[in-house]
Amino acid sequence: MSPWRLITRRLSTRSISPATRTVVRLGVAGIALAVFGVWVSVSIGRGYQQAIRNKVFGFSGQVQILPVQMQYSYAGEPFDGRAAADSIRRAFPQVRIEGYAYQPVMLHHGQLTEGAVLKGVSDFSGWARQPHRTLIAADTGPSSLPPLLLSKTLARRLNARAGDSLLVFWTDPRLRVRRFRVAGIYRAALEEIEEVFALTPIEVLRPLKGWDDGAVHGLSLFPPPDIPPDTLTRHLENRLPYYLHAFPTEALYPQLFEWLRLLDTNIRILLALMTVVAVVTIVVIFFVLVIERGFLIAMWKIMGAPASFLRRIFLILTGRVLAGGLFLGSAAALMVLTLQHYTHLVRLPEEIYYLPHLPVAFVWLEWAAYLGLMAGMALLGLWLASVYFRWVRPRTVVRAER
Repeated sequence: MSPWRLITRRLSTRSISPATRTVVRLGVAGIALAVFGVWVSVSIGRGYQQAIRNKVFGFSGQVQILPVQMQYSYAGEPFDGRAAADSIRRAFPQVRIEGYAYQPVMLHHGQLTEGAVLKGVSDFSGWARQPHRTLIAADTGPSSLPPLLLSKTLARRLNARAGDSLLVFWTDPRLRVRRFRVAGIYRAALEEIEEVFALTPIEVLRPLKGWDDGAVHGLSLFPPPDIPPDTLTRHLENRLPYYLHAFPTEALYPQLFEWLRLLDTNIRILLALMTVVAVVTIVVIFFVLVIERGFLIAMWKIMGAPASFLRRIFLILTGRVLAGGLFLGSAAALMVLTLQHYTHLVRLPEEIYYLPHLPVAFVWLEWAAYLGLMAGMALLGLWLASVYFRWVRPRTVVRAER
């Protein structure tokens, strides 16, 4: 066994003063708290970003196909969606495609009227069965009226329930009206969606607009997880007809996704603060242990022990304290996050945060990277602090001990 390991083992088992023991315990708790903060902040931040993206992408898809000359709006010339969809399926058969069309309308129920955009979707019957779509009320009874899905916000403002009928007004170019049946109420929990859209089969909307079968305003693409949206967009630009172009859905909600990206900045700031806490804490523990064994260090220096020998001993001692803090903080954070993931104990006001509970994401690689960075910075701080051994004067230390 190497001499510094033997000495380190003897020193770690040797009793220390109660004051030093208290400082070491507080140091371990401080490092554990810093690690706990990193784990929780990264998990909640990534979970929140993922949950909001799932809501948006579940409703609108991850990639949009629109005519080149058409800005994204609720009016414009249609194109043949079947031909474009067939071209995409030949290149990417695993991508799910939904055609859609828009019509700005006024919804009237009882004495209440609300402006909205009627969105015709190609797979209305299976719309609610797709991932990240929530139907909170449904009316499956027979009816001769065309079906309509209201958002929770629009249904509340119109005081409408599933099974009710309401009037839909629009101009095209003269004023037109038609009665629809509320077949269900969906919840998106995003103002950009719930305050705007009511859904209906696109087969209902096409005759009202005088369109041929297959005509759409645009296509929404839902790629599987193994196809990144950016990659799909680049490939489609070379395969689509000249009059169509593809772009990520994030461009439709720039403020929302810019706000989500700000969470990355908050996570980095918190990581920097927690790293500073860990580094300062472990350096303080290092000097406390050095002062506690100052006389022993002086004796080693008198016997000719080099600074590198002393540095290695105390780096091992304080490294164990650092490892204990990292382990305790990680274990506590993992238990708390697992509990929240499966029980949803911490609830959120959905009208403010768009989610009913605090989301959690288990990002193992990011956790490992952040912990590795924190541990590396702490060890670097320890190594710089250990330069102190070069300036230890045994005579001064012995005099102080006397």
